[in-house]
Amino acid sequence: MFTLLGAGVGALSPLTLGLLNRRSERQRLSRSQKVELYPAITGAAGRLVRLPVWPVEGNDPEPIIEELSSHLQEARFLCPPGVVGAADTVLASATELSVLITEIRTGTAGFGNTVEVRHRAGYEAAIGGLKSTVDEFVRVGRSDLEQVTVR
Repeated sequence: MFTLLGAGVGALSPLTLGLLNRRSERQRLSRSQKVELYPAITGAAGRLVRLPVWPVEGNDPEPIIEELSSHLQEARFLCPPGVVGAADTVLASATELSVLITEIRTGTAGFGNTVEVRHRAGYEAAIGGLKSTVDEFVRVGRSDLEQVTVR
């Protein structure tokens, strides 16, 4: 009886360890992908925040929005729902800022290639909104990666 039990446990141990090793390897790969993905999302959002409204040449916001959208599609496969929701909010805020930049560009530049006074409050609010959503994404992403900030 003990011989059969010992043989059974002996046979199951390598199988169980093999399954656990594959699972931990998948988690490690997923985490390493997230470690690359999360900063890519925040970096693209940061480039949009710093994108000058004027001059128009060489400062198109659309490629940044496309990049964020691409990162979000990748996040949908790798990340938990809370992170995907926060990334969705970043993309929505970024799109709002991009649309506003395009709208502002239908007019003329202010003195010294600045945003005209009539658009300035909305533009600054859109930038502040994007920064706020990025801060929330960072908080949720750090929680997902189990990163703790000491204050």
